[in-house]
Amino acid sequence: MRLTATAVTGIALGLILLIAAGITWYVLEQRDAREEAAAKAAHPLRIVSSGTASSSLFDDAGNRVSLATYAESWTIITSWATWCPTCQKQLAAVAAIEERYGDQGLVAIAYNRTEPVRTIEAYTADNPLPQNLVLVRDTTDALFQQFDGYTMPETIIVSPNGKVTHHWRGSVSEATIQRAVIEALGE
Repeated sequence: MRLTATAVTGIALGLILLIAAGITWYVLEQRDAREEAAAKAAHPLRIVSSGTASSSLFDDAGNRVSLATYAESWTIITSWATWCPTCQKQLAAVAAIEERYGDQGLVAIAYNRTEPVRTIEAYTADNPLPQNLVLVRDTTDALFQQFDGYTMPETIIVSPNGKVTHHWRGSVSEATIQRAVIEALGE
């Protein structure tokens, strides 16, 4: 069976289109993968946990910690310090929200802003902190700077893709945080 020149041309064009479609698909998949990797790397909890910043984050036992582990979760992050009169109430509100929505993957992080361990221990001896919070001591204020903080307390909700969905400067009520969490979790 002999093919005509028109048939050969048609087959060749079909193969070229098929190859072009395959190459286009591959290039787009690679671009999407790079964009997804860049977005994950740009997550605020990964940024603050990388490089030199990671050496500034400690748990209450003095161990270095990375918050990158929580980057895949909805996260409430709140700042506190012993000298902040409204921070204790804010910590209690965030702890109550975590208690209510933690089983849905919500994580609550409370970070102390640069205070010495002795100061924190003296304060918490008389004012115990909620135990369901991830408690972090930030010795260089990297978290506060990461979120462009300028007041106390500051409370932030971060999505699993790293987007800051809510940022409150100063005290915010438990009811307001709860409404935002309900919206974020899609209840």
